[in-house]
Amino acid sequence: MNNIVKSLSGFVKQSAAYVIFNMLEKIIPFVTLPIIIRKVSVEGYGDYSFYITIETVLIPILSLNLSNMIYREFYKKKSDIGKYVSNLFWGYCILAVLFVIPFCIVFTILKAKLGFSDQLIASLFITSLSFCFADIVTMIFRLKQKVLNYGLWQVFRTLTIFSLLLASVYLSPSFSNLVYSRVVALLFVFVIAVAVLLKMKMLTFVFDKLLFKQMLMFSLPTVLYSLSSFLFSFSDRFVIKQILGSEALGFYSGIYQLSAVMSILVVAFNVAWMPWLFEKLSTNSIYAKREVVKVSYYLMLAFIAVGLLWCLIFPFIANLMLIPDYKPFYTMRWLLIFSFVFHGIYCIVSPYTYYVGKTKLNAYIGIGTAIINVCLNIILVPIIGIWGSAISLLLTWITQSVLFFFVSFKIYDMPWFKK
Repeated sequence: MNNIVKSLSGFVKQSAAYVIFNMLEKIIPFVTLPIIIRKVSVEGYGDYSFYITIETVLIPILSLNLSNMIYREFYKKKSDIGKYVSNLFWGYCILAVLFVIPFCIVFTILKAKLGFSDQLIASLFITSLSFCFADIVTMIFRLKQKVLNYGLWQVFRTLTIFSLLLASVYLSPSFSNLVYSRVVALLFVFVIAVAVLLKMKMLTFVFDKLLFKQMLMFSLPTVLYSLSSFLFSFSDRFVIKQILGSEALGFYSGIYQLSAVMSILVVAFNVAWMPWLFEKLSTNSIYAKREVVKVSYYLMLAFIAVGLLWCLIFPFIANLMLIPDYKPFYTMRWLLIFSFVFHGIYCIVSPYTYYVGKTKLNAYIGIGTAIINVCLNIILVPIIGIWGSAISLLLTWITQSVLFFFVSFKIYDMPWFKK
């Protein structure tokens, strides 16, 4: 018992700063939520949340998850990341040029279905790409364990975005103005990101075609997984918008956003978990593996406990944060909050496929669970409304967590069921 307490204590100490900064970053949109909801109509907020969801789906497509191999190489081989960063930056530039025409064609066809103007579609391309470039700086600070730099960068980016969002809702509240303020904020963040890379002397004109090819080969299977993961994040909003309308989407998004406070813990934990886990696995020690397993089980219990606590205090916070129209939907919190609980469990058991380089398994599981989620949404939303999407989300995360647990158990020997 003393060993597990030591392991948990070590993990908490190592990850505490990451958790604090990530929670601070995620609290900013949480605090601004009631202001935006009150200034913009429920329908306008629903449209904006729909835009953000599509943006989230586009990021792995436009970046092809090229940074994934850098994480693996750094943790396994302790490689210097300097040679990768320029390749990553210029690789994103090449992909942007290659994708611009297909992007325009696809979204010109879809724009009537999405309800977006040409300007909003162009904004999607800009904001998604800006996130890709900004994440290069995030990756460098995370890999080099520069926790303060990492935290300040994340908070700066989020604060910049939401400062301009608040300015736009006070000056001229509308869905389109929220988007345009987001464009301005992310272009500013992109300029600062380039300046930071130049100052760190990590951005040169060197481009290694062979390395770029290796990055593509490793990352492409993970794109399918990312797309499938975001598909079930996107499908609920798409189905709700198409079948029930933007107002229903606004109600769903408001409860979802408040329930997603649970995801603040999950995301913050995940940032700290992967380097800690890979560091332990790299020792190839049975004692380290036992520590990992015990810590994993305790963390799963912790997620469940925090989820229950948030479900209990949710109504009191919701009464302060949301307008009274949302009250009939409060019970949906149990489904959404426990979706984030199982997302946390997934984060604990899923990194093993990356560690052993079997990223194709991510694609297989991701596609399968995405299909399940889309089908559940199509079946349930017309019958029971927005609760159908919440049920679909919970069942999908449960399925994904269980599948990744058993896959990880098969591909990497860990003493999950041994004393």
